[in-house]
Amino acid sequence: ESQQGQSLCAEELRCFLSGKLPSYMQPAHIVILDHLPLNPNGKVDFLKLSEPNLLLLSGHEEFEAPHSPIEKALAKIVTEVLGIERIGRQQNFFHLGGHSLLAAQVITRLKESLNVALDLRIFLETPTVEGLARQVEALQIAVETTQRARDIEREEVEM
Repeated sequence: ESQQGQSLCAEELRCFLSGKLPSYMQPAHIVILDHLPLNPNGKVDFLKLSEPNLLLLSGHEEFEAPHSPIEKALAKIVTEVLGIERIGRQQNFFHLGGHSLLAAQVITRLKESLNVALDLRIFLETPTVEGLARQVEALQIAVETTQRARDIEREEVEM
């Protein structure tokens, strides 16, 4: 309970933490308990703590399916890496149990499947399928523009 005796909810705590910590440092799951289970020695009994229900704790955002082919490809990669059934466009990778090592796996798979080298820093700043898709699209446009410029240079040299 909070200092004024009002009960806290996970979303209020997540909002508070979002103002204090970057998203990749926020806890993946927040479970509000009345009390911690203790063993006979007065220590926390971790065996009596239940696994968080990922369906309930995956965020209160309404599920919005990925739209574009890039979003769909990203969603497929992320769900495989996290071992979850689905991810919405707006759901935060880190709130679903992701961490920096798993983010690196997503980046590696992106490089293999979409031929895009996404920087980990960018992933940490935009940890949603929608945000990552925008970054991937921008990188693809930059690569295409660079390739076209090289092709034009080659044509001019050949003449």
